[in-house]
Amino acid sequence: MRKIILFLAGVLFSALLMGQTSIDLDQASAAAGDSSWQSADVDTLYFARDSVYITADGDSIKFVVDDTEGFRIVNVTTDVSTVFDPLGTFGTAANPTVAFGDGNTGFYEIADNNFALSIAGVSEWSFQSTLMGTVRATGPAFRELTPTSTVPSFIPNKGDLDSGVGSAGPDSVSIIAGGVEGLRVVEGSGTSQSLFSLGLEAQPSISFIGDDNLGIYRSAADVMRFSMAGNAEWLISGQFTSDNGAGILDEGPTTTNPVFILNASKETTGIGGDDDTQVSLISGGAEILNAGATGITVTGIVSATGNISGTTDITLDTDPTVTLTTADCRNKARFNNDADVIDYTLPGAAVGLVVIFYDIGGGVITIDPVDGTDTIYLNGTSVGAGDEIDSPGDVGDFIALMAIDATRWVTIGRSGTWVDANP
Repeated sequence: MRKIILFLAGVLFSALLMGQTSIDLDQASAAAGDSSWQSADVDTLYFARDSVYITADGDSIKFVVDDTEGFRIVNVTTDVSTVFDPLGTFGTAANPTVAFGDGNTGFYEIADNNFALSIAGVSEWSFQSTLMGTVRATGPAFRELTPTSTVPSFIPNKGDLDSGVGSAGPDSVSIIAGGVEGLRVVEGSGTSQSLFSLGLEAQPSISFIGDDNLGIYRSAADVMRFSMAGNAEWLISGQFTSDNGAGILDEGPTTTNPVFILNASKETTGIGGDDDTQVSLISGGAEILNAGATGITVTGIVSATGNISGTTDITLDTDPTVTLTTADCRNKARFNNDADVIDYTLPGAAVGLVVIFYDIGGGVITIDPVDGTDTIYLNGTSVGAGDEIDSPGDVGDFIALMAIDATRWVTIGRSGTWVDANP
């Protein structure tokens, strides 16, 4: 007697199981109490005969293999419905090979080496050796490859395989469009950093939706530029300037070195200063105007159309000695305001300085050059290098001195008899 002993266990064959089931291929009819299947019956299981069948009625197991249906288990229990067809038609979206529930949700082979997940009879997801994603041509997908900064492994649209998310290396994520890295986020020292592509004048790397030719891009090493309407306008490097317009230089200002410039090609002309209280107007590296708390100083000729109006700075002096600065001699008037002697010391002569001394109190006024090199010219005649001059000490006496070069002070007006104090 030929018998096949089948040990069937678990939920899959629970309706047939409960121990050992034997099939007697030579038995003409089932013996009383025998659980055998007969090869001669319509429900016969044939092995190596007529394409080898394992069949049953509508709710039983069915294997066919060569004559179509490869493997089927339908309603083996009251709540299980499974169709498995590894060697047959491979199923369809509406009738997947491995199905669940009502039979239209499961897995089947949609093409060679490509199996799909069907949900409610519709193909949704497919799995291949190099790609896993939606069946939809424009849906998302994952690629089975090593990502780089220009080759993405996650694809938002599988119809565009060179756009998505990749990686330049450990702790790095790259956003890629058309095979070009647009943004890289990296981690270092416990913080993240966002790196943008270099960009172009007409296509700045940081731009705006709806106005994509306005933004910021890198125009050269260590140089960042603003692009407006697709044109390069402002640059930031060691300075903040436009090509030919105004700019700001990143350096310390002086009276000859401007930080605000009017033309990027002329960095020696603009506005500077020497401290927190003075502003210098500079032309070609030379200060031509200095504005501060004590007033405005102009170097050179001032030309004006119309009237220039203002007042003369007046100081009433009572101290016995007064040392004057250059600023004190820029069209200033000094008054001896009491009957005591006052000794004034001039600053170093500089072209254009003018100062007036007036006796309103009846005390002698003495005027000394700053050192032995400067000379006072009284009525056009030198009194001698370093010599001082004295007033007669009468109320109403005055003298006006002007520096005509770096060493000479000359009288341009006077009242009273002023004399050389060191004849």
